[in-house]
Amino acid sequence: MTELFSAAIFALGIGLSAISSGDVVLDSSLGKSVSQCHSSSDKAKKVWIFKQWHLAPSVDTHSRGSQLPQQENQRAIFQQIEKWVEKGDVTTVYSEGCAGELGESFSKKFNGWTLKDLSAAAKDKDFDDIVTLIPMKVKAKFQDKVHVHCAD
Repeated sequence: MTELFSAAIFALGIGLSAISSGDVVLDSSLGKSVSQCHSSSDKAKKVWIFKQWHLAPSVDTHSRGSQLPQQENQRAIFQQIEKWVEKGDVTTVYSEGCAGELGESFSKKFNGWTLKDLSAAAKDKDFDDIVTLIPMKVKAKFQDKVHVHCAD
């Protein structure tokens, strides 16, 4: 089982992701790798650093009509994780931004969206463009196929 870790560093919106599989690769159409490092004890482990530009959780993006400057960055990060989950490379996601495991009882709103709202919108053609907490989008789309834990 591969685990994806994401954590904001300070208030800069930079994300840190570590993936423990040598076969997991970054889709070059969504981003580029600018540096690599390897653990001396496990050459298969990789660390990905994603620049995250996200809104404060209180900013309501529920009306998806307007283009937000953060949208391109958030879409690319979501689509990369989506590809990894669809391929079966990632089954567990750890993220900053909330606390506990995301599931049916998770009712907090981020950017005007609840997990229930996102689950209802998951099949919409513009789902990738929703700007909100990415782990909530991952859980909404993949439900029981992925475990999502917030580690604040």
